[in-house]
Amino acid sequence: MSNKKKKKEPLSREQICRSSRFRKDTDTPNPFDEEVPVKKAYAIYLSPEQLIEYRVIKTFNHPLNETEESKWLVARKNMLIGLPEGYDLVELTREDVKYKSFMVSCSDNWKQYHAN
Repeated sequence: MSNKKKKKEPLSREQICRSSRFRKDTDTPNPFDEEVPVKKAYAIYLSPEQLIEYRVIKTFNHPLNETEESKWLVARKNMLIGLPEGYDLVELTREDVKYKSFMVSCSDNWKQYHAN
């Protein structure tokens, strides 16, 4: 038995395309990978009681690769407990935002992937 370490082989094109940053079938990068200011959020969601506002400012997976557990960077504001700075930044799952609230506005690009 040899104690030599195996040399790591570079990732194939197929492995790279399966990466969460890119679409499954092409090298198209995630269109929501860049963090934007809170005022220019990709989408705004409200809880059913309209007590919590979620502003999506970044996603970590390409929309076509997302699952319910995919993480989104969200600026969250509780309408009852106003923070001095207004929003707190949190990472939430797609399910926590999309399926437990409703969308009130979004960018055209966001609508292409998430309005259903």
